[in-house]
Amino acid sequence: MLGAAGPLLRRVGFPVALICALGMGVALRWPLLDSGFFADDFDHHAMQVGAYPLARGRFDMFNFSNGTAAENRVLMQSGHFPWWSDPRVHLSMLRPLSSALIAFDFSAFGLEARYFHIHSFVWWSLCVLAAGLVLIEVLPQPMAALALFFFALEECHSLPLGWLANRSTLVSTALGFFALRDHIVFRTGAAPCARLRSILFAALSLLGGEYAFSVLAYLLAFEIFQTQEPWRRRVFVLWPFALLSLTYMVVRQALGYGAEGSGFYISPTGAPWAFLGAVAWRVPVMVADLTIGVVADWYTGGTPWRTAILRLQLFSPTQWRALPDWHAVHIGIGLVTLVLVLVICRALARLAPSGTLRALRWLLVGGLLSLVPVAGSMPSARLTVAASVGFDALIAALLWAAATRMLTSSWLGRVLAAISCFVLLYLHGFQAAERSELDALGRRFRGVMESAWVLSADIDESAIAKQDVVIVAAQDLATQWYIPYIRHMYGRPKPHAAWLLSGSAQAFDLARVADNVIELMAITSSVDMMAVGSNYRPADRPFHAGDEVH
Repeated sequence: MLGAAGPLLRRVGFPVALICALGMGVALRWPLLDSGFFADDFDHHAMQVGAYPLARGRFDMFNFSNGTAAENRVLMQSGHFPWWSDPRVHLSMLRPLSSALIAFDFSAFGLEARYFHIHSFVWWSLCVLAAGLVLIEVLPQPMAALALFFFALEECHSLPLGWLANRSTLVSTALGFFALRDHIVFRTGAAPCARLRSILFAALSLLGGEYAFSVLAYLLAFEIFQTQEPWRRRVFVLWPFALLSLTYMVVRQALGYGAEGSGFYISPTGAPWAFLGAVAWRVPVMVADLTIGVVADWYTGGTPWRTAILRLQLFSPTQWRALPDWHAVHIGIGLVTLVLVLVICRALARLAPSGTLRALRWLLVGGLLSLVPVAGSMPSARLTVAASVGFDALIAALLWAAATRMLTSSWLGRVLAAISCFVLLYLHGFQAAERSELDALGRRFRGVMESAWVLSADIDESAIAKQDVVIVAAQDLATQWYIPYIRHMYGRPKPHAAWLLSGSAQAFDLARVADNVIELMAITSSVDMMAVGSNYRPADRPFHAGDEVH
């Protein structure tokens, strides 16, 4: 594939490309080293020191609730689960390796969060290295280098790097891509011992967490679309990975891990039909993120386009309210984008170099399949780390094809090719880098600000241990859920409980209508995911007028 100079280029070119990609990625996300602790990180510290309402071991720190009425009652009384929680809410993930790594950080580094983040950067670097090793095995080196650069710039890496509890994404993905690379090496006959390494890496990836299934999807796509051996042989090659996956699922079920009673998380085994329904719209939303930069997190957080459109005054208030809501628009964009990707996949024979056609097809199919296992979670860029490898390979191939046509086509073809190059470089180069940098700066500010606010709140230190804190509403997660754990982490007495009245981040009319009655009225028509359809209660179990919760 690389000709006579191939071995030399592999020895020199790939390390240079890898170092440059790592350097750019680290430079963009450097502020994350000072982003401190966030969200579930406070849970993990509380579990380590016995401040969490329930006892959890160092291999079990992603088990927030086992779904029993007894555990949920304790969590609701402490305020860690809100009053609107579904009684059957079940949030526990089997991630023993990722859990042990977090426990190691607390035992080795105390509360020096910077060292925790350095540890995360190590796993991110291994993830980039593993992805690069896969790409260089199957693509021409210039195309592999381009794809690796795009991968290192992806915004989806920011949250797993800045949120220590989400490091499990990087752990499973890195180990999974090492397994995939060794499997490719084994299938080319270059190193028979690579098969054993591949199986070992796959097992470790599953111990890191369920994100391993996203990378195993590439392995399946490789056997279906790349190899040309009889199907019986392919099944024989895949059986160890199938056995590992089945073992993980059986152990997960037997030990009581899973997700239930949540509007954000759907278990593929506990609610298969609901999961398939979620796949139908969540996968397109994430495809739009990976291809045209419509960020998946906008589905829950809202689009920044809204304010810009309203300022143009193109619609009257009546017309605006009659338009489809953003959720429907976002899903529509995703479905159109998915169709576009499938069309491009069929057209690869005309766009890609002949020697790379099959490799690009299995990489793209693997990227699409890798979104299915994570579709049980509400769409987010953080779920697309594994998928972005296949999509970045496609973007690199399209850019390569456009650049080639700029040199060989007619003047109109050159103009169209130049426009294509600009759009691809803007979306997956400039815009991705800008968003990664801004996200890193924002997360550093948020991490410092949220904890500082909780620690400086007007609380009577001498009485708080016997008091309850009531939060009317808040926009930041620290105030909503983690006041007791943040105070305990920094040596302050915990309140007896901390209760959140509303999950809305909107403004409220607040009235005290009696000595023991406070009436809240949200000043918004967008009440989705305040309580019903939130992390703690599914949308199909709403409240009704007159319902009481004690």
